[in-house]
Amino acid sequence: MRSAVMDVFVRTVNAASRKFSKWVTPRPMSSSSPSVTTTEKRPNRYELSYCEPSWVHDPSTHASFTSMVIPQTANYLTWSIELTSLTVPERTSLAALEETIERGFETFVEVGQALMVIHENKLYREGFENFNDYCKERWGWTRQHAHRLMSAAETVSKLKANPAVEELPKNERQARPLKKLHPDDRAEAWLEAVEESEGHVTQDKVAEVVARKLPTVGMDGPADWYTPEKYIDLVRKVLGDIDLDPASCSEANTKVNAHVYYSVAQGRNGLHEPWPGRVYLNPPYGRKVIQEWIRKAMAEFDRGTTEEMIICINNATDTQWFAELWDGSLCFVQGRIKFWGPHNKTDSPAHGTVFAYFGAHPERFAEVFSKIGCVIAHAGNSDREIHFKR
Repeated sequence: MRSAVMDVFVRTVNAASRKFSKWVTPRPMSSSSPSVTTTEKRPNRYELSYCEPSWVHDPSTHASFTSMVIPQTANYLTWSIELTSLTVPERTSLAALEETIERGFETFVEVGQALMVIHENKLYREGFENFNDYCKERWGWTRQHAHRLMSAAETVSKLKANPAVEELPKNERQARPLKKLHPDDRAEAWLEAVEESEGHVTQDKVAEVVARKLPTVGMDGPADWYTPEKYIDLVRKVLGDIDLDPASCSEANTKVNAHVYYSVAQGRNGLHEPWPGRVYLNPPYGRKVIQEWIRKAMAEFDRGTTEEMIICINNATDTQWFAELWDGSLCFVQGRIKFWGPHNKTDSPAHGTVFAYFGAHPERFAEVFSKIGCVIAHAGNSDREIHFKR
């Protein structure tokens, strides 16, 4: 009977074979499957013989892949794969956290907190390739739903710490709109929603209060700078059509050609509107407003309204708002982009530019955008592949 470690090993090999297929294209052996052997001294170490694979390393599965040529067998290499299992305390912690989730499907705060611990400590790693797979296979949840629960748990925990807050959100939906606001502003918004609802708080009422507190940002002004067309062409190669540009204007959309664009000049502020479909965002770069656009973008993607998204942003890696982008795939553009503005004026910013991708096709983004810079592609929840400009 195959051991549990062996089952994980086979799953690891299959995942690695899929993930590195563009680098490893082995010719079939005479048998229908690769040969697997164990070593006597290292019972949790396995060797897999394949035809002509390359050296690979997969940090997401905590497996090290090394290769060596077997004498008199020029076409064969051996991969030695050592799996990292959970420690006894980690396994105990995981069991307790999963019991909390099973017991508390309705208590969203406890469930969200348990998910955060599992996510941050990668307690899923023994049986699953990444956190997304864990949520889907173990609980039947999408990535967006799991992240909504974690976000709501964090929001409610901070509300609970405020002595002025006596009534807390009763479900994730009530807490969801508060994420759009800065953490320091959420308690005030929640208290207003409770007061205006007269004891019957709804998601719509919370969203209404939050919308009033979001800053109003105007477009079609002299400080606007639009994305050059050659970069928009790259965006289309990844997204296909652009369904929405939420921070645009009539002149900018002559190049972007989004099916829909939001402009304050036309009475639609993208911070207060939904972002459905495939989105391209080049937000206003003002220090006080850019974080609101990033929060809005992450909220729309996490709730599933936005299917795919590319954001053009300055590479301010030292800021708090930029930290939210590390969950996506990033292209650090080589050199400075010359943006264009009203009356076809052009200018280059004092900082570099990053394109951030969120969606189901990070490999496509890496292939397209590696032509203009260094891409850190995000496959799954923790895998990183670096692609340099060719």
